[in-house]
Amino acid sequence: MKNHSLNSFLLLLTLSLPFTAKAFRLEPMVANFTSSGDGATKIFRVENEGKDKIAVKIEAFNREIDDKGKEKLSPSKDFKIYPEQMSLNGSDSRAVRVVYLGPKDLEQESAYRIIASQLPVSFKEDKKQTGIKFLFQFVASVYVTNENYYPKVVIENTKRIDKDTLRLSVVNKGQRHVVLKNVKIDMKDNSGKTVTIGENLIKNWDGENLLSGHRRVFKVKTASDFDIAKNAPKIEIKDENITP
Repeated sequence: MKNHSLNSFLLLLTLSLPFTAKAFRLEPMVANFTSSGDGATKIFRVENEGKDKIAVKIEAFNREIDDKGKEKLSPSKDFKIYPEQMSLNGSDSRAVRVVYLGPKDLEQESAYRIIASQLPVSFKEDKKQTGIKFLFQFVASVYVTNENYYPKVVIENTKRIDKDTLRLSVVNKGQRHVVLKNVKIDMKDNSGKTVTIGENLIKNWDGENLLSGHRRVFKVKTASDFDIAKNAPKIEIKDENITP
């Protein structure tokens, strides 16, 4: 699963309830909070785009991504959400106030998810209806950050897996997340020749989100031999937020 700061995803679940054609919408899908001040409060909006009345629940989760790119979510108490649950008539909308109440003195950016889930509630009086109802879930990317935070991506180590494949460990030692796009790595092989590794040679690289303090492991197709202890690789990421 891709983890992009500008892209959030939509999950569709099926339950044995009457069919509904349209879903609801959550906005914004990406939000940057500050740990204090005016920026610690944001207004989200939930809009019912269908005609039928629905119930929606809003929750906050801590977000972690392991070195293989798998995302792990755990319930977070760092946010106050009001209202946490609501019912919306068809074509109706509701403002949701989200306040960050977590630690104030952050040494690096914290990543969260705000998830809006449609609840399996039927408001229709006719209990004999059957069919499939699609329940929608919107997942927003949320960061508690600082404008003075910047990412710092370095190659931590490399390891030869086989004659054609190199395992490359990348770590973000900076204070802010970064999306791995337009990446170029220059490495010197054992003969002293510089070899450029582009994102097209790295599986599952393009568009990956590298959170602050996190590392990712990627596989590189190359027959060249490298000695990272002798020749430190240089990584370049063309991103407007990568350097101060």
